[in-house]
Amino acid sequence: LRRAARERRQTRPICERINKLPLINPIFRTARESAKSTKTKLGIKNQKPIVLITTGGITQDFNFIEKLEKRDDFTFIITGNTQNAKNRENVIFVSSNSSHYFPDIVQSASLIVGKAGYGTVAEAWGNNKMFFPVFRNNFRESSTLKAFLDLEVPGKELSLEKFLSGNWIYELNINSMETNQFGAKSEKLNGKNQVFQLISNWLN
Repeated sequence: LRRAARERRQTRPICERINKLPLINPIFRTARESAKSTKTKLGIKNQKPIVLITTGGITQDFNFIEKLEKRDDFTFIITGNTQNAKNRENVIFVSSNSSHYFPDIVQSASLIVGKAGYGTVAEAWGNNKMFFPVFRNNFRESSTLKAFLDLEVPGKELSLEKFLSGNWIYELNINSMETNQFGAKSEKLNGKNQVFQLISNWLN
């Protein structure tokens, strides 16, 4: 199939770059609802910054919930295998099989914290969100994703140990979320729109 293809593109970030092929932007899912509507559905009634904690669908036990509760200047949303978890005053659990659409939550957040995979990286970039990534050293794409984030997305890397300990929670700063942005107000061109345009031009 690859040999028969008449058109080929590569998306950023890419692990194995073929220089002769044109690059397109990251392809990311877009929100379906407004941030206000999403917060209402999640039962969030305050205007505090939202921190989204995600492990990209990988089951993970969190032992830092009490530390989150002490940071009552933030609202925390934890996604994943959380069916049996009970919400706290400022901590909301969203299970992976819930009806909430993940890109809607991303759009509502001020900061994303968690394991870095292509989907989360692309959505952080596309929504102009700060990201505290946790990389998995045994994943071949980690170095490529890290290089992309260093250039394109504000935030800082967390070691797996620091993430699991919850010590990063003490370092959260509201002001940095508002000011430490890489052109955060600019709208990002979704790679899927570039692909659509390419196919449309090809068919016409």
